[in-house]
Amino acid sequence: MRNSLFAFNTDFRGAAMIDGAFRRRLTLVAMVCLSILCQYGELHAETGWVDVRDHKGDLTAAVTAARGRKILISIPTNTINGSLNLPADVQIEVVQGGVIVLAPSATITISGPFSAGLHQVFRGGGRTLFGAGSLKEVYPEWWGVAGKNDENAINAAIDAVSAGDVVLTRTYYIESAPVKMKSGITLKGAGRAISSAGIGAILYNRRASGAALFIGEYVKHITIENIGFCAATTKAGQYGIEMAGDAPRYSKDMLIKANDFYRLDKGIYAHELTYANGWECDHVEVSQNVFNECNIDIHLVSQNTDFWRIANNSFNYLDTGVYLERSGTVSLDTNAGGGVSGKPDNTFVKIHIFGPLTMINNQAEQTDWFLRNTADTGNPYPINMLGNSANAPCKIIGGGLIINSMGNFFSEDVIIDSGNTNITSTQDSFVKGKKFVLKNYSQIASLTSGATIKNRVNAADDQTANSVREMPIATTRDTQVAYLKPWNVRGEHLILYKVHYYYRVVKAATDVRLHLEYNDGTGHQDIDLVPSGMKGVGSYAGNDVTIGATSGTGTGGGIALKVKAGSPNQVYISATIEPITY
Repeated sequence: MRNSLFAFNTDFRGAAMIDGAFRRRLTLVAMVCLSILCQYGELHAETGWVDVRDHKGDLTAAVTAARGRKILISIPTNTINGSLNLPADVQIEVVQGGVIVLAPSATITISGPFSAGLHQVFRGGGRTLFGAGSLKEVYPEWWGVAGKNDENAINAAIDAVSAGDVVLTRTYYIESAPVKMKSGITLKGAGRAISSAGIGAILYNRRASGAALFIGEYVKHITIENIGFCAATTKAGQYGIEMAGDAPRYSKDMLIKANDFYRLDKGIYAHELTYANGWECDHVEVSQNVFNECNIDIHLVSQNTDFWRIANNSFNYLDTGVYLERSGTVSLDTNAGGGVSGKPDNTFVKIHIFGPLTMINNQAEQTDWFLRNTADTGNPYPINMLGNSANAPCKIIGGGLIINSMGNFFSEDVIIDSGNTNITSTQDSFVKGKKFVLKNYSQIASLTSGATIKNRVNAADDQTANSVREMPIATTRDTQVAYLKPWNVRGEHLILYKVHYYYRVVKAATDVRLHLEYNDGTGHQDIDLVPSGMKGVGSYAGNDVTIGATSGTGTGGGIALKVKAGSPNQVYISATIEPITY
């Protein structure tokens, strides 16, 4: 039997023999196969993997042999001493069971692509550095996470990159030292964390005192996102995030977003190391975070903590929501707070020494105080309040304050226990029977609407009319309710002003008089608009008075409308002071 390739001769004993022609054909096929195998071997040698096992665990030898190819690490490498640089054209992949072993003094620099699963990759205590662009994310698991002193693995991950994302995936137990942030790092959880339920990436503070995460001096351009910060119980001295430093050093440009703070003494604590030193911790946004069962949710103690924006946060079961013990310029925007009766402080926002403070669209309930300070600190900066819903009293102590209030809802009294305070109140509303309560000092309030009067001669001289409408005032002393400083037009030039007033007495123990003081160019004038006094309780029609006033020295160079009283009373005032000649 014969075919085109194989030819057999079969003898009578049934034995098969290969004839000469077949042997020649078989030799030809073998040579072709060998040539193909040799070519494949050369191709593999040029583009295939280099397995560190083929070099008996010697990573240095594998790098030399790789010549720009990929290196597979599937076993522990030999211990690396000194420095080893992996070039950008070498890709490293570490699979389960593969570990790069570094002596404590060793450093490995990986400049090319790197990939590994969520398992330990580096061991031995040496330092690992990734070049720019070598990977997108770094995981602490690569340095070993054992459920104890996990800050070591996280800090190694942060140290390994000059900038980029360090991703947390589980609960990490912080025990001996805090996680330390550095510039350019984004520390983020893989998803939204809920500390109380053990969901997401959590930094669990087991330290006797101190923070789970620390931000020191000269740190900038960082983000902390989707991380839970918690402790076993609300214990004094345990913090979530601590920021600290001294002037003239600084830290700035930080975003703390969508984190969860649970059962901590202080959720976020920014302070100067030396009291009154004024460490700069500027341009910080704290937004979309949730605070639960903390003693103080956010605590600032440095007057150079400027341009902090605290927005869209939820403060739950609070004792103190935001405490500006010493702060610079701060805005609070669209935050919500809820307290618990019986807490020692139970205050939504507490202030002491502060810079310009702006509060917009915030609301709080079940707190003892919405906004308060506890001492006269001589603070010269304004408090600006717009569209807030205050379901608790406000109390302001201190002289020389400026309060600009517009469109707020107050369900309780606003207590101003202060001298020489200027209040601008526009379209604020109170629950029936609640009011501005002005205590202890005379001439404490200037209540204005902020309507602009145009100067027909020079637009640069535009000024604000002084107007109040049905402003509730409770006072035991003389109270300034409207004030306008005349324009300084052509020196002591006399300008005519119209003073319109209306009052309604709700409570009067003695006569209450409406009093006007101004300078008419010849000297200080002091007149009673209602000479016989506002006697009894009831409504009284108002009147218009035209006066000529200058920017002279009388009454501080201005026109002052006052309620004169010597005993407890309550009067509702509507008044406007505006120029009628130019």
